[in-house]
Amino acid sequence: MIFKNSRNRIRAEKFLGLFALVIVSLLFVYWQLNTIRDKLRDSILNIQVIAINDFAKNAENLFMQNFDDEGMEQILQSKEILDDIENSLEILNSKSYKFIYILYKSEKDNRYRFLLDSSLHQKERRNSTFPVGDDLDIYDDTIDGENHKLIFQTDSKNSFNLYVTYVKPIKISSSEIALFSLDFSVDLEKVVKHIVGNIKNSIVFLIFLLSLVLLGLLILVIKAILDQDKAFLDDLTNTYNRKYLTYLTKKENLGEKYSVMLLDIDYFKKVNDTYGHQVGD
Repeated sequence: MIFKNSRNRIRAEKFLGLFALVIVSLLFVYWQLNTIRDKLRDSILNIQVIAINDFAKNAENLFMQNFDDEGMEQILQSKEILDDIENSLEILNSKSYKFIYILYKSEKDNRYRFLLDSSLHQKERRNSTFPVGDDLDIYDDTIDGENHKLIFQTDSKNSFNLYVTYVKPIKISSSEIALFSLDFSVDLEKVVKHIVGNIKNSIVFLIFLLSLVLLGLLILVIKAILDQDKAFLDDLTNTYNRKYLTYLTKKENLGEKYSVMLLDIDYFKKVNDTYGHQVGD
C-alpha cells in the first residue's frame, strides 16, 4: 500500500475527489450543450428584438414630430411628410433587415394597408392591401395592445434559419395607432454552431489539461511517498530506523494506540564493523 499513513491517504482521497468533481462537472456541461444551444438561440433573438424596439421607437418619434392630432385621412394626404419618413427608415435596411413598413387598419373595410414601405426591394404601393393571411389574430391583438409580437417562420431545409416578422403598435398621431413591422432573418445554425463549437473545444482542452495536471501530481505524490519510505529504511538490514520512530511520534499518539519495540542488533553491528569495512575497503 502506497499510503501507509492514514493522513496521507485521506489527503490523497480528498485531492482525487476534487479533481474527479471538476472533470465530471465539465463533462456534464459538455453533454448539456443542446440545452445551452437553445438558450443561445433565445439570447440571440432577444438581442435582435432589443435593437428593433429602438427602431420602432424612432419611427414613432418621426411621426409624432410631424403630426399632432390628425386623423388617418389627413395623414394619408401628407405625401411629402410620409415620403420623408419613408426615406429616413430606409437606412435601417441591411442583410438581416429586409422589409420595413408601417401598417394601418382601414375603418372602411377593416383591412390592414400600407401606410408606407421603407423596403429597398419589392416596395409596395402606399394604401395597398397587406396580406396578413393566417396571422390576422396576431395583428389584431398587437394593434389593440401595447407590446410587440413575433411571428416565426422556419426554413424547411434548415430548422435553425429563422424568418421572423416583428410587429409593434406605435403612435402616428395623438389619435391614431399604426403597426411598425420589420421582417428579419437569423442564421442561428451558423452563429450557434460557432459559439457551441468554441465551448466544446474549451471543455475538451480543460479536461485534457486537468488530466495532465492530475497525472503529474500523482507521480509527484507517489515519488515523494516512496522517497519518504526509503529514507525510513536501513540500507543494510531493510528495517525501519530511528527516523521512522521520530516520524511516528510526531504523527501518531503512540502512548494510546501502540506499543513500540526497539531492537538494537549489536552482534550484527559488530560483524559489520569488523568485516564490512574490510570488504568495502
